[in-house]
Amino acid sequence: MFKQIIRDHWPDFVKRYPRYQAVSYVIEKMLGCGDPANGYAEHMCPDCLQSHKVPISCKTKFCLSCARAHLEQWVSEIEARLFEGVDYRHFVLTVPEQLRISFYKEQKLLDKLIKTGLVMIKDVLDTYFRDSIGAGYIVVLQTGGRSGSYNPHLHIMMTSGGLNSNNEWVDIKYLPLSLLHKKWQYHLFEMIKR
Repeated sequence: MFKQIIRDHWPDFVKRYPRYQAVSYVIEKMLGCGDPANGYAEHMCPDCLQSHKVPISCKTKFCLSCARAHLEQWVSEIEARLFEGVDYRHFVLTVPEQLRISFYKEQKLLDKLIKTGLVMIKDVLDTYFRDSIGAGYIVVLQTGGRSGSYNPHLHIMMTSGGLNSNNEWVDIKYLPLSLLHKKWQYHLFEMIKR
């Protein structure tokens, strides 16, 4: 269905937004993904001589099926970096809908968004524990929402604990949602003001 939507609307979209013409080659690759006319590998059974053609994929991250392979590889790489025996927490920090157009127009804000998310989480931990807590983080910026809309947000995978100022491990069993919410609002708006 996704391919059909792109196939039906890409020409009109590019006419309206010519700056996207530069990525047309990716669109063409994605639309041809899995089509044997664009290349295939052929396997033959040595006993019965029956052949089987396997279409070549486009390997672009824009293609939903190929992006899944990229995602699975990335997840494997991340899993290899996680500390054995340490629990992790997953936070999603979103940009309010009213501000998304600003992030769309000023792409340099996206880099600052990642840094702001880390500063905010550090502030939350230090405030909640009334001590400097050093935790481990993996931060991923995602600009698309589930519906395909522009929705910049951060996924933060964080150790469920950290080292305090005495270099002792402190478990993070609970963080109040109200504290997370207020700190995110504060840091996000301060970043935008700057």
